[in-house]
Amino acid sequence: MKIFNLSKTYKLSKNQTAPALKGISFELPERGMVFILGRSGSGKSTLLNILSGLDGFDGGDVIFEGKSFKEFTDADRNAYRNGCCGFVFQEYNLIPELTVGENVALALELQGKKHAEKSARSALADVGLEDYYCRKPATLSGGQKQRVAIARAIVKQPKIIFADEPTGALDQGTGRDILQLLKNLSRERLVVVVSHDREFANEFGDRIIELADGKIAGDSSPATESRTENSEHKVNAPECGLPIKHALKIGCRNFLKHPLRFVTAIILSVAAFSFLGLSLNIAAFDSAKVYTDTLYNTGAQFVSIHRYHSFVPDIEGSGIIFDSIVGVPITDDDEIKVEREQFADIENVSARSAAAVYNCNISRFQRRVADMNYVLKIIRQDDFDDCLQFSAYGFAECSEQFLKEAGYELTGRLPLDDREIAIPECILNLFIIGGLTEDGEVYKIADAEDIIGHKLPIEQITPTGSSNDIAEMTIVGVVDTHCGHGCFKGTIENCEHMHEKLFVCSGYIEAKGLNAYAMISLPEDRGAMQRLAEFVFDSHSQTDHYELTAEGMEDFEFADLYAYVIKNAGYYLSTIFFIFAILFMGNFIAASVRGQLKQFGILRATGASFKDCAKIYLVGALIIAVIVFILCAALLPVILHYINIFISATSNFNYTLLSLNYLPYIVLPLAAIVSALAGSLPALLKYGKQTPAEIIRKGQIK
Repeated sequence: MKIFNLSKTYKLSKNQTAPALKGISFELPERGMVFILGRSGSGKSTLLNILSGLDGFDGGDVIFEGKSFKEFTDADRNAYRNGCCGFVFQEYNLIPELTVGENVALALELQGKKHAEKSARSALADVGLEDYYCRKPATLSGGQKQRVAIARAIVKQPKIIFADEPTGALDQGTGRDILQLLKNLSRERLVVVVSHDREFANEFGDRIIELADGKIAGDSSPATESRTENSEHKVNAPECGLPIKHALKIGCRNFLKHPLRFVTAIILSVAAFSFLGLSLNIAAFDSAKVYTDTLYNTGAQFVSIHRYHSFVPDIEGSGIIFDSIVGVPITDDDEIKVEREQFADIENVSARSAAAVYNCNISRFQRRVADMNYVLKIIRQDDFDDCLQFSAYGFAECSEQFLKEAGYELTGRLPLDDREIAIPECILNLFIIGGLTEDGEVYKIADAEDIIGHKLPIEQITPTGSSNDIAEMTIVGVVDTHCGHGCFKGTIENCEHMHEKLFVCSGYIEAKGLNAYAMISLPEDRGAMQRLAEFVFDSHSQTDHYELTAEGMEDFEFADLYAYVIKNAGYYLSTIFFIFAILFMGNFIAASVRGQLKQFGILRATGASFKDCAKIYLVGALIIAVIVFILCAALLPVILHYINIFISATSNFNYTLLSLNYLPYIVLPLAAIVSALAGSLPALLKYGKQTPAEIIRKGQIK
């Protein structure tokens, strides 16, 4: 190794510099023990850092095996430090996250060599620590740590060992043992020792170079300076590469070094990302999906599609009235009939047969019950309490396909004209219990066949709602709706089912000018129902719109309005929490990286490339991101569940307004990864431009 006119100046501030080396030149042999002496600030440690590739220089050059340091690429410098040099630090600089053996073996693993453990054990045996392989550095004495540092330096069989004040932190006896060990190693390679102890230098050194004020003040065996022409070959050293297992181990242990801070950061990160996930769920609210899921979850059997004429009131010439919360016009609605062509649209979208229904209270036919008192007595014995309703509620036009899809059974047939009618089993049951009177005679009714052919007085409803016109209609069929008396256990007006509908012929409702709505039984395919819900919710226009109703779900229009408010809030909240979550977790990771600067520098000094060091911190950061995501993924359904309970309890909604959707499970891992990269990459890139010596110095200061 040849040194030519080497100079180095440190920049202390914008206008202040400190020269460390001032144009020194000398040549080093291939083997032997060379001491570099000098007082503090003489430049001896700076010189050692430059020769070992830990630091750069401003002027001059260093030639190693015919190659100029100026021509070194980053890969050359890593390879030089990894394969050609071994460095022994005054403060040992062992990686505390690794065991003694792993610290020693790391140098070989960076070279990609196999059987590193065997070589590491051999190197530890050479320094008298063969039984310390599995110990942690924190359990060793100062002399033992320095021996481990020497074992780490010699395990890769370097051509040069650089030792910076190797005895500075040791007592006299231990220091002598360390120097004797280095002396033995110098028989086969060059050992360069920086020291302030002249006595040790005189005892062990083959050559002593003394520095003063950045210049050579003395050299016990100066070599003739003769510059050798640079060769084109690369440094003869293997390329380095940190094993992923060590990157994972070091990265994880780095973050676990301060457990309380780690747990606190995880908890706060999970909170931030959970709020982000909640906001994303709110922002991705899907009315059609919510309505569909609620229908199936509550066991609804039918859903009805109503059509309304909409108009915006203009009160006293004040113009359009807007809702102060969501900023949409407040409309008044008049129900109008669903037209035949619209029935076809509904059937196409839902892949289901639709029935035309008109609701009204029809109460004349029960006068034909022969013994109503007996009926009341029997029903009360069956504990139906006071919820007795003996009125039919509306007309229905349906097909046999509709009945089949609803799971109903038909005895007889459906009506063919306006003089015929089919009744549900609920009305049949009244006559089975109390008998039927017709033309002064009483008939015992035992089943559906017995009542077919009899006539019942049915109110003829007009568009104005009057019912003075009574018509005798012949019963031609009975529809078994499997009611189980369910129609008696609630307010009929709030039920969307067929238990108390009178079945009339096709065209009956339209012929009387009544406003029919469409009713379908729930499809087995939820997708078909969701498509119908989307069709209905997207139907609003300036003149009319559809609305869905189902048993117990008449308040969905208001619930949808409520959800519209929180959905719009969700867009803003998700953006805010996205930024907050990234900044918070990114700041924690960045602080962890900055807290491990010395480790970063040690790894670079050992020969690890920037990519290897980045691997450590990125792997650790990504593991934290994965932990945060997993916890959020598990916590988010719980949060949504209790929020839905709260909304339901405070608003009387029976809807699951905030259902879990796929969006958080796409955005959250991406946000966590972005946070990991945002926290680690800037710090890594910043320190990646600095030399190992600079990084170690900053790490020591911190």
